[in-house]
This record gives sequence, C-alpha cells and structure tokens, in this order.
Amino acid sequence: MDFKVLAEKYREEMLKTLAESVAIPSFEGKPEPGAPFGPESARALAHMLEKARSLGLAAESVDNYCGFVEWGSGDELLIACHLDVVPVGEGWTTPPFEADIRDGKMFGRGVSDNKGQAVGALYGLKALSELGLTPKRKVRIYLGTQEESGMKDIEHYLKKQALPEWGLVPDMEYPIYNKEKGGLGIRVHYKEDDKCVVKSFKCGGASNILPDKAIAVLCGKRVSLAETKKALDTYNADKPYKIIAEEKNGDIELTGLGKSCHAAEPWNGFNAIFNLAGFLYGFLGEKAGNAVKFMAERYGMSWDGSLFGVKCEDDTGPLTLNVGILELENNKGFNTIDIRYPSTLDGEKIYKTICESAKGEPVEFEMTRNSAPLMVPNDDPHIKMFADIYTRVTGRPSSLNSTGGGTYARKLQNRAVSFGSALEGVPGHNIHGIDEFLVIDEFMVHNEIYLSAMYEWLFNE
Repeated sequence: MDFKVLAEKYREEMLKTLAESVAIPSFEGKPEPGAPFGPESARALAHMLEKARSLGLAAESVDNYCGFVEWGSGDELLIACHLDVVPVGEGWTTPPFEADIRDGKMFGRGVSDNKGQAVGALYGLKALSELGLTPKRKVRIYLGTQEESGMKDIEHYLKKQALPEWGLVPDMEYPIYNKEKGGLGIRVHYKEDDKCVVKSFKCGGASNILPDKAIAVLCGKRVSLAETKKALDTYNADKPYKIIAEEKNGDIELTGLGKSCHAAEPWNGFNAIFNLAGFLYGFLGEKAGNAVKFMAERYGMSWDGSLFGVKCEDDTGPLTLNVGILELENNKGFNTIDIRYPSTLDGEKIYKTICESAKGEPVEFEMTRNSAPLMVPNDDPHIKMFADIYTRVTGRPSSLNSTGGGTYARKLQNRAVSFGSALEGVPGHNIHGIDEFLVIDEFMVHNEIYLSAMYEWLFNE
C-alpha cells in the first residue's frame, strides 16, 4: 500500500477543509446553553462533525464538550485532536483567521495546533474506509474543544465513554513522547490598595502563553509623563523589548512589550508582565503597590521558580513558571501562574512550598489545577509498533522523549503517547505565537505516517 499516494489524493480537500476550520475563531468563550466553552468552540466542533458525516463517517457530539468520528469495531485506537485555539495577540502579517498559503506554508491560528491534525486524521480515516477491506478493530478520532485551557472536555468525555485500548496524540513532534511534565495552575489574589500610584495593570491572554503586551495606568496626579519617560530611557536601554509611555485622559498609560511563546518553553520568549512589573517597582518603589512589589520580587524576570524556592529538574527537563493573565484595579485582582514540573516530583509539595515561601505577604493562593505527569513505560508493546511505523515511513530511527507541554495523553491513564505531528529537527511553527504556520509538505508526510498507523491498527492481525 502506497500511503504517500493515498494521502496526496486528498491534499486539496484537506487544505480547503482546514481553511474553513481556521476561519472559526474557536478560543474559549463565555458558556452558553449547548456551548459549554462558548459559541465559537461549539461552531468549530459542529463544522468538523458535519464534514465527517459528509465523508460517510459516523460522527457524534458528546454534549458539545467534544465529539468523535469513528470507523470499525473492537479494540479502539483513539487519535486525540483539538479544535480550540489560543488568543492571537498582535503583530500578525496575515489575518489570523483567514488561512493564507504562500511559500509552501499555510498561515493561520490553529493550522498546526491542532486543527490541521484533526483534518488529516479525518481524511485518512475516510481514505481507509474506501479500500473495500473489513476492519478488525476501530479507529476513533477525538475532537476536543478545551485542550488549551483546562481539558475539561476530555474529562467530560471519559465520564461518558470507555478508555481506549491505546491512544495517539498528534500534538507534539515526532518520534514519540511517552513522558510529560506535571501541570500546576495557581491563581494569586491581591487585596485592594487605593493609595498606590498604579491604577490598573492588565494583560488578558492565556495562562499557557508568555504575553507579548501588558498595559498599566498610573495616576497622572501623582506622577508626570516627563519623569516617567526619563526613567524609561534608562530602563529600556538594555532591554530587548521596550516599554512605551503616553498621556491618556490625564493619566499615564504604559505599554510593556515582550515576545510570545508557549509556556512550556519560556526561554524562547520574553514575558511582558514581568518586564512592566520590573520597571514599575524600580521606578515607583512601595508606591507601586503590594501586587507590583510581589510580582517584581517573586517573579522577577525568571521562569524557573527560583524566587519561590522551587527550582528543580529531572530527565524531563526543568520546572517552568509563567504568568500569562493579569487583572488589577487599584491593586485588587489576580494573576495566573502556569507551572510545568518534572515528572518525578509532586505538584502538591511544590504548591505548598510556594505558599510557605510567601507566608506573611499580602496575597492568597488558589490551586486551580494539578495534572499528574504522563509516564508510559518505555517497553510498552504499543510504543514499538508505532516506532516501527515511523521508521518505515521516514527512514529515521525512532526515539522516546519527554516534554513540558501538556497533551490529552496525560488524561488517558498511561494508555497514550504523543506521536507527531511536527517532523523531528524541523524548526518551530510559531505555535501559540504570531504567524502560526503549517509547512504543507511536512503535513503530508505526517498524514502518510498516520495513514500507515491507522491501516496497521485496523487491518493487520
């Protein structure tokens, strides 16, 4: 069976369907009846399920939390994809929800994370269903809608549906990732301080993205634009990303800039919240307020948790810490903390250490999430099966890897690994950043690998 030829047969249809999906801005919204994660997430799910039905495949919604498409019967291979996306940020060179193809790439939010993989799996299953062969097992494509912001979608799914025999998650790189760091979500709550000079300090994005812009407003009656700009001249001199000040409605508005990237690899970015907090506290001191002081002293410009005493590392990599969302009015409000911790450590103990380290400070901590690490044994027989498929298609040796990224694999009780979709050694695709893109020829190789994997699961003894 020539899976490359089979994949190429559907190239144009896949790109057309992917463009349709990208046009739906499916980041999480306010819940509505029949749309637990907002209307756009529900619309993205409905679009993909209807597309599956038009291709002759069985498709079902699970209370609009998620859905699935399947073919065959018996032992199940679950291919877990998601249709939700993260916010777009600023600075795109192409409209983020209008798929743009140029130079062999498709640009748009979600093309690589993770709508392209969902579309590829869908057409792969359609292609195999038309071969005239009787399946010995089942392939089910899971279509999630809240992977980026909590994974409550798959938690709901697992209350209604059985665990699969095995699962593949095309949401990383090739070859195979059988270990994932644990994930810890924390909210830090601050109390009101109407005496501080900082009237507001905000950054609305996603907890798992390093923000590229944050905005603070200073009371214009207590600080002047001239002295603010003078302080900024010194501060900005050695910074790769600047802070800009302007007068607005009698106050001083500061815009702190940074570089966006995935929170699992914060060394690739520059956190705009940290940048602006550092300036505010250095410029205003105690007048900046307790929240800004806390951020400057406890986050600084570091991403390793060292200022909380939780810096650590194992063979899955170092602990990482990101602040992606901030809402402050007169010092009152909160910020999120996203922590990825090494797979051999305990999230509860890390949380307790953070709380103890800040004891006596005017903040309150709330744990919002503690996702256990993924630890699939290296010698699991399923791993060998898919490693062999990868080598057969690409000609490259397979390997087992670990990641700080969190995928659906961690929710499937060590019955799944991440398998693709980015080819090993290929530069990043600006996932969670501006100008996210999909290399089309690379996408077709990925589809060839998954066609081979689904074929082997469905038809081989």
